Amino acid sequence: MSEILAGFAGGSFSGLPFCQNEQAELSGTNSSSRLTIYDTAHITMTYAALVSLLILGDDLSRVAKEPIVRALKKLQQPNGCYIPCITDFEPDLRFLFCAAAISYILDDWSGMDREAAIRFIHECQTYEHAFSQSPRQEAHGGTTYCAVATLGLMGENACADQKTMTRDDDAGEDDNAFQKRKQAAGYFDKEGTKRWCLNRQTTGFQGRVNKPTDTCYSFWIGGALEIIGGMDLVNHECNRGFLLETQSKIIGGFSKWVDSSPEHRVQEGNLIEEKSRGGSDHHFLDII
Repeated sequence: MSEILAGFAGGSFSGLPFCQNEQAELSGTNSSSRLTIYDTAHITMTYAALVSLLILGDDLSRVAKEPIVRALKKLQQPNGCYIPCITDFEPDLRFLFCAAAISYILDDWSGMDREAAIRFIHECQTYEHAFSQSPRQEAHGGTTYCAVATLGLMGENACADQKTMTRDDDAGEDDNAFQKRKQAAGYFDKEGTKRWCLNRQTTGFQGRVNKPTDTCYSFWIGGALEIIGGMDLVNHECNRGFLLETQSKIIGGFSKWVDSSPEHRVQEGNLIEEKSRGGSDHHFLDII
């Protein structure tokens, strides 16, 4: 039997709890374990669980970090992207972001081939300079955030802009070294990405061209702009006005659109709203 991948599931109802001894058994030839291939973690739930633990003040000392990192390595695909679990082949930027966030939280990037991941992000950048969920699809606000946040978590050359990079003659960098460093950069055109994000603002933000304004994109587009340095160009007054229009006057909470029922999106609206009030800066990666 193949190894069952460690991490977190969506709830206690979803499979059996993690057991270090049973995980070791599955790596060998013992087939009498209670676990099956379907008792496996999901990469999104693992990311959500780790972030929730940090928010609650946990030090992650009880988290089985090494098995989770080994699981990430098995979930990465040859094209650099990730599938969410071993029973679901759906590779796209959402799960690449989750893998990067998990690696960042655990301070261990050995579960990710970073060069392959950056190549996949390049393939998802569209002619508009934003990012699609998978190569050759339409640019989208949510996956643009996933791409930008992944590069931000990687740091170093991953955050560089290929279009504006120059050879470091002072450090004695030759053409071969420069081209190698340039290929490791995460953006073809960071300014183009910023321009696409800013053009998504109507009053609030839309997720794609010619789509309705939606509260959630105040987070997704706002988060991307915060990372690449474009928040100062946002019309905060208009965005705050739109968000407040979507707030329910009866039960509170924020809805997707004006005159709709509230959803669990209060955090998304309030993050960028607080920023626009001139309050303390919110860095969208602080929680991880």
